Amino acid sequence: MANAQIFWSGVHCLEARGVVIMGSAAAEAAGLRQKFQPLQQILHNGHFVWMLWDVDTIINLEQRYNSVLAFLKNSLHQLLR
Repeated sequence: MANAQIFWSGVHCLEARGVVIMGSAAAEAAGLRQKFQPLQQILHNGHFVWMLWDVDTIINLEQRYNSVLAFLKNSLHQLLR
């Protein structure tokens, strides 16, 4: 059973600026209750959260894979210091 509080505590301890969530099951396990669309970025408790499709969807559909690469490249560019 996933424990969202421990997950976010770890994110904080690692001083991560953001996390990538892959699919609605992962979003639910991370305690993100609201509905999100893939390729959406939110701010949650001071951390960027990038929502993607689940892994199976990404690897089985080349267009989704290419969309994810473009989204992450653009989104992660914001974190460059």
